Amino acid sequence: MKKHILTALLYTVVTAVLLGVVYPLAVTGLAHLFFAKQAEGSLIKKDGVLIGSQLIGQSFSGRRERATMRRTPADRTMRRPTQLW
Repeated sequence: MKKHILTALLYTVVTAVLLGVVYPLAVTGLAHLFFAKQAEGSLIKKDGVLIGSQLIGQSFSGRRERATMRRTPADRTMRRPTQLW
């Protein structure tokens, strides 16, 4: 009985280490090896300043606008929220 429990615990620990540590590191390493630009997020820098990401077309301008607070031509009474950042 003890032998079965120890064997089960050993398999659990080995599986946890393989799937929780070794596999993610291997996949990340292969991604960096074969797709270096994409694995880093394709960040765009201008004069040493991060300005966006090429893959998702995201701008890092520092301003954020809430999607629910956009003005439409039909609604001219909506006020723009005060920028806190």
